[in-house]
Amino acid sequence: MKMAWMRKTVDVPADWSRQAVRLYFEAVAGDAEVYVNGQKVGENFDLMLPFSFDVTDLVKPGQKNEILVGVRSQWLFEDRSTVGRRIVPGGSMWTNNINGIWQDVYLLSVPKVRVSDVYVKPLVSKGVLEVDVTVSNSSDKAATVKLDADIYKWLNLAGTDVNSAPVPAWELGGKLLTGKAAAQKVGAGQERVFTMQIPVKEGALDLWSPEHPNLNAMLVSVTADGKEGSNTKYQAASDGAKWTFDGTRPVPNGKPYPLRGDSWHFMGIPQM
Repeated sequence: MKMAWMRKTVDVPADWSRQAVRLYFEAVAGDAEVYVNGQKVGENFDLMLPFSFDVTDLVKPGQKNEILVGVRSQWLFEDRSTVGRRIVPGGSMWTNNINGIWQDVYLLSVPKVRVSDVYVKPLVSKGVLEVDVTVSNSSDKAATVKLDADIYKWLNLAGTDVNSAPVPAWELGGKLLTGKAAAQKVGAGQERVFTMQIPVKEGALDLWSPEHPNLNAMLVSVTADGKEGSNTKYQAASDGAKWTFDGTRPVPNGKPYPLRGDSWHFMGIPQM
C-alpha cells in the first residue's frame, strides 16, 4: 500500500556477540515497519521523535546483516472530514511535507546490564542531590548490581566567535562529590530504579542561573555480580537548578525570573 522500502547491508563486529544490540532511529516521518535479516522487528508511526528496537537476537555478529525499512506517508492516514485532519501531532507545520528517514540511524552495542536512564533532582533547599538511576538487564539471568556515582565540574571549552561557539568542546574538572547505591538484584529481562541521596554542603556545587549557566557532570558506574569487565559507565550533565513557583512566577533556586516565548509560525500561538 504505497510504501517505499529502503535496504541497507551492514557489517556487525564479531566482538558484539556478548553485548546487547539496539537499532536506533533518530526520526522517521510516517508509518514505518522495520525488518532485520528478514524478520520483523517492529513498527513506529510518528514524524519527529526517536525510537529504537532490541535486535540482539536477530543480528549476526561477524557477518553482513540486512536492515529493511518501509515507510508510508502520514498523508495516507489523514482524516479530511475534520478540521484537524492530521492524526499524528508534529511540532512544526513543515512536517506535513516530509516522508521517510530524515535523521540518523545507527546500531549501538551496549552491555546487557546497563544504565538506561538517569533522573537528577537537585533539591537545593534540602542540601541533597537525589538521583534515580534505571538499570536494565537484558540478559537471561538475574544480576546483583551496585552503583557508584562521581560528580565533576563540567567545563565548557567552546569558543565565543560565530564559527567556534556552536562546536561542542568540553572536559571534566575536578571531582566534587561521590555517591553510592546499595546492591540490588535485577531480574532477567527486567528494570529496577536505584535511588541515591547525596548530601551537598552549601557552596559545594555552583548553581545554575541565566547569568551563570553552570553545569555539573555525573559519571555513574555499574558493576554486575562483581565480575571484572562487567563495569559500565553512564554520563549525564545537570544544571544544578531547582525550579519552583511562587504563584504563577517561576523561581529557579529561589530567585524569580520572567519567562517569555515567541513563535515563528505565521499564525503564531493559534497555529501551535
